[in-house]
Amino acid sequence: MLTPLAQTALPAEPAGEQAVFVPALRRDRAEAPSLLAAVAQLHTYGTAVDWPTVLDGAPAGHVDLPTYPFQRRRHWLDEVEETPATGGVPGSGATADDAFWTAITDSDLDSLTDALALDAEDHPALRAILPRLSAYRRSGGWWYRTGWEGLTDAGGPALSGHWLIVTGPEGAADDGLAQWAAAAVREAGARATVVTRPAGQDFEGAGDVEGVLSLLTGVAPTLELVREVAESLPSAKLWIGTRGAVSVDASDGEGDPEAARLWGIGQAVALEHPERWGGLIDFPGLLDDRAATRAAAALAGHGGENQLAVRASGSHARRLLHAPLGEESATPRQRADGTVLVTVDGGAESATGPDASGDLGLSVALRLARSGARHVLLVQSPGGSGGALTVEAEAELLALGIEVTVATCDLTDVAALTSLRDRLPADRPLTSVVHARGTAGDRLLADLEPADAERVVGTATATAVALHELASLPDAAGRVPALFLLSPATAAPGAPGRAVDLAAGAFLDALAERRRAAGLPAKSVTIGPWTDGGTDEQEQPGVRPVHLPLVVAALARAVTYDAPALITVDADWARLSPRLGASALAPLLRRLPAAAGHLEGPGGASGAGTDADADAGGALPALPLEPESLRLLLAKSPAGDRQRLLLRLVRDRTSTVLDRGALDSVGADEQFLDMGFSSFMALQLRNELSAATGVDLPVTAVFDHPTPEDLSRMLSGELAGEHEQV
Repeated sequence: MLTPLAQTALPAEPAGEQAVFVPALRRDRAEAPSLLAAVAQLHTYGTAVDWPTVLDGAPAGHVDLPTYPFQRRRHWLDEVEETPATGGVPGSGATADDAFWTAITDSDLDSLTDALALDAEDHPALRAILPRLSAYRRSGGWWYRTGWEGLTDAGGPALSGHWLIVTGPEGAADDGLAQWAAAAVREAGARATVVTRPAGQDFEGAGDVEGVLSLLTGVAPTLELVREVAESLPSAKLWIGTRGAVSVDASDGEGDPEAARLWGIGQAVALEHPERWGGLIDFPGLLDDRAATRAAAALAGHGGENQLAVRASGSHARRLLHAPLGEESATPRQRADGTVLVTVDGGAESATGPDASGDLGLSVALRLARSGARHVLLVQSPGGSGGALTVEAEAELLALGIEVTVATCDLTDVAALTSLRDRLPADRPLTSVVHARGTAGDRLLADLEPADAERVVGTATATAVALHELASLPDAAGRVPALFLLSPATAAPGAPGRAVDLAAGAFLDALAERRRAAGLPAKSVTIGPWTDGGTDEQEQPGVRPVHLPLVVAALARAVTYDAPALITVDADWARLSPRLGASALAPLLRRLPAAAGHLEGPGGASGAGTDADADAGGALPALPLEPESLRLLLAKSPAGDRQRLLLRLVRDRTSTVLDRGALDSVGADEQFLDMGFSSFMALQLRNELSAATGVDLPVTAVFDHPTPEDLSRMLSGELAGEHEQV
């Protein structure tokens, strides 16, 4: 602490002429290396060092200077100790098992036949089963969940222009949310107008609008607003605000399923209208000044986040996380000795017939039968299209020796569902309810009628609520059934045209979370594209369709995973990540290791960008070592290249201060405080940048501009006047 204080106490000197202050001790670093580094730093500034005394007894000597600048990155491969294994080739360091499993994982027929020493006549049989073996081998990595990452508060959020805070007729009863949000925007430096409007009212006379924050609560009004903003306010960024829609942790309480639907709508807008998209923001119950500052920082785009929850504990960003199925909860598996109710069509909300939900329901019923279920109750909607599937399911289940009952029932009618339950035999109580939600088909927002979307989403949610209420009724022994809500995703992640399905899926996930918070067993699973084994399957970009029975078998492993909502998809991240990384979904992937090495676009996974991220506009020259050469390069560069060069400079010097060893370990939008910056590190980085650029930076520069992107833009602004004269 004394080193930065001492330096700030001295009079300001021109860049490169300041007195040098070097700390002998550093927090969280060993004393001997810290002291030696301090002596070495003094030596580089011209201080005479008695090296024989310093290195007394150490095995030290002179070495030649390198012929190129050190990059501080290790490229040597780690030595791997050979593990003896039966069948391995002596001295090779590899085993037959390694070759076998690698060939299966990669679907490499030639390598697999070599590993198994098979003859050519065996190839057709192996070729037929290899894709399924490969999928099974990868199935442990299919599972994901969403979580929340705490963010460091950004200081002094700045907004500009005119913002519209849009609320509906119910806005007068929103506990002051609209007025509070408007006050937060004004405090951050922008003009705010609260607009109370019914659906269909346009924005004539609004003038130039910088941003729109929607506080509407319905699906149809929100979709109407999306359309009108696109038509009338082309330069405005649209944010969708909710209150209590999501839960960031156990202490946050359960989320509101009705409000959660808008998070599905928001994701669709992000994918179809990225140029107009601001983000999703969930507000807390307590609307105080701290929350207002955090909300304004979110609207200002600090950190590049676009799915946020503002809470008393701070702001949180939504993340997609891997869900290793080995981490099971203490919740016992559900009993299979009673009756399992399985819906065999998607209900009245399905727009694509029984293909997705019906096939899924049938496969689940067959899996349950093979796992020991004694009685399966197949339920179809009146007038539904699942009749043929029901007949097929009944025949297959009876062939397995399972007792089967087929019933027709309005899946949104709790009384009718309860009547079905009450007619079950006493020794076959209802133990599980499995519902595969119908899909609404692919329709872009521009072609989607808001009223139709509201109706379809409403039916889907009403079905889920009715089944939830049925599964909340205890049997004679006081036990309640488990509820499993399955959402087929017929398109790859990031595909457009899925607003209705995303809204319904978000409701189901929040409903499962609410049940779990109430102590009721529940699981909501979104299931990625699958195949029935046919040859006419359309390839999904970045996703491998999985054989449906294999998906259902994997579902059995997910039952006891300690998360109420899961996503399963066999993603090829090498192909999927660049596409998602270039979309508004990129921040969602920042803590997903599987995607980290493939993301394109600012921030990457975990906020750590790559050289390609910084140099997305084309190749850049190397940074000169001499400050004069660097400043000359900056002066000759166009404004765009100058900004990118400065960003590279900031990231490079940051990696040096942190001793991370590589420029691409520092993300363009990664917070300095999140990197572990101390006050001394901030001063050290400021000194490095001042010396390199000739800009006399304030000692608080790093904390005033909390990311490398922010700091590089400030540097670019400081240098702009000088470079315009070159």
